[in-house]
Amino acid sequence: MTGNGIGADKYFELPFFNWPIDLRSVASVSVFAGFLLVGVWLYNHQRLSDFLIDVESEIKSKVTWPTGSETAKNSVVVAIACVILLIWITAADSVFRTLKEWIFQTEGLGG
Repeated sequence: MTGNGIGADKYFELPFFNWPIDLRSVASVSVFAGFLLVGVWLYNHQRLSDFLIDVESEIKSKVTWPTGSETAKNSVVVAIACVILLIWITAADSVFRTLKEWIFQTEGLGG
């Protein structure tokens, strides 16, 4: 058994399969069935279908998509920003850790 065991009490067992049914199984199947029912309802909803068709046509005709070179340049900018943020967070963590150790003098206390 994995996890903390909450909901693992067996309610009954499916005949012929010997599958134990517990609260976790009931909850999982209930959530899946709920999403399935909502999906079927949305699929058959005429107004929503018309809206999605309009969105698709607008995306194809009115949206200006970036070129491959623009996408590559923007990706490099994002990667550089991520590295700068990584360095900043690492430096701040180091400073605060050193400050905490200096304030609480934790070197000799095992922590």
